[in-house]
Amino acid sequence: MAKAIFHREFHYTSMTRNAGWSAYPKAGAQSYPREFIDAAVAAGCAEEVKATVCKGRTRTANAAHHPDP
Repeated sequence: MAKAIFHREFHYTSMTRNAGWSAYPKAGAQSYPREFIDAAVAAGCAEEVKATVCKGRTRTANAAHHPDP
């Protein structure tokens, strides 16, 4: 799953499988399939959040600056 921060509402129907997704603006990153994130970024509705490795596990780049509670 890929992550992105959505700035606008976005709806998408897959061309390769029988599925569709919708995302709404939210301050935090949301997880969706790569196909959906790529389409949202291309449409200008979202900004992808790149993953980074931190202490042996994957975390989002934004979360790397905030320690776990």
